[in-house]
Amino acid sequence: MAEIDRRGARGLLADLAVAGALARQAAYIVAIDADIDQPAPFLARLGIRTTGAAGVGEALRTRQARDLIAATYAVAPDAVPTGFLRAILRIEEFDSDKPGFDAFIHCQSYRRLFDIFSTERHGRKANALRYCGPLRSSHVHAAEHLHPALVYPEIVATMDTAAHVVRVNALLDLIRASVSMITEDEISRTLRESLCGGGILERFARRVLEKADCLPEPPLPLCDDLRPLRTAGEITDFGRRMGNCAGTKIFEIVLGLLYVYEARHVLGDGSVVPLAISLTPLTSGVWLVGDVTMRRNRRPPAHVLRAVLGRLQDLGAVVSGPSLTAPYRRDVARLLGMRMWGSIDDCLRPEIDQEEELDAVEALMAEIGEAA
Repeated sequence: MAEIDRRGARGLLADLAVAGALARQAAYIVAIDADIDQPAPFLARLGIRTTGAAGVGEALRTRQARDLIAATYAVAPDAVPTGFLRAILRIEEFDSDKPGFDAFIHCQSYRRLFDIFSTERHGRKANALRYCGPLRSSHVHAAEHLHPALVYPEIVATMDTAAHVVRVNALLDLIRASVSMITEDEISRTLRESLCGGGILERFARRVLEKADCLPEPPLPLCDDLRPLRTAGEITDFGRRMGNCAGTKIFEIVLGLLYVYEARHVLGDGSVVPLAISLTPLTSGVWLVGDVTMRRNRRPPAHVLRAVLGRLQDLGAVVSGPSLTAPYRRDVARLLGMRMWGSIDDCLRPEIDQEEELDAVEALMAEIGEAA
């Protein structure tokens, strides 16, 4: 605009500074998409005889916004969709005080927006952009590049960057890979039911992944008395039976950040102790024992935990904590005022807090009583 002002359309910037939002947006479109260096075809479509920058300035001062846009895109004025005109009046790229005063931060967004409203006037993309509220370049990009199943105004409105669009598409791909029997109709229905309020995508993913039946492969070899939980239904049911939070960990399990096993430890008298085992991955490819608990997250006695950890180590899992050959002692660490993270490897060490062990045995007796 400044270049056109300097090259012969003196006062154009001053005029645009007080122009309405539609006139301003039309000027942006002309400056971006019309060939200002060779403006003769553009001016001829408007019937303006003045040449060069002066002619462009005359066009911006004397012609209607619809005519300017039509001349820029080489279409008839009545081919400029009213929806497009309404859309550019909602542009708020930089959070200005009034809509329609900012230009799109990405210049190509004007042409893409025009094409969407021209070719898909009643399609999902146009509908999403029509009702997404204040309009930004990121919204136009989202309408073009989101999976069609995700093109809703409420979702498009939350897209801030191209990287955000990539992440959301990846989420849908993950859902489809995790739920084998899901249909496009079910995806659409669940999305529509999740549109009210914030956290749309998380709510949608949580509802769909409750039916996940293609979880990552178990990280340890198959073993008696150690059952991998392979579906979201099994995990939720296990969490209810054990009184723990396993059912809330579906996201972590689907993403490969956690794996949950159901274990059975048989005591000398034949009593069976049900256990929950969680494993977390390390970058080396091995899995770390995160926790081993009885019902309601009670800690097993040391002799039970020692036997279970031994089996897990034989299967390739690792246990965190100081080496058994290190001078570390938990009781000495407490004496020095050190607070450790409560590593479960304490049961592998020779010194055991007798008071804690008695508490664990009492919990084990309660566990056996509940099972009976």
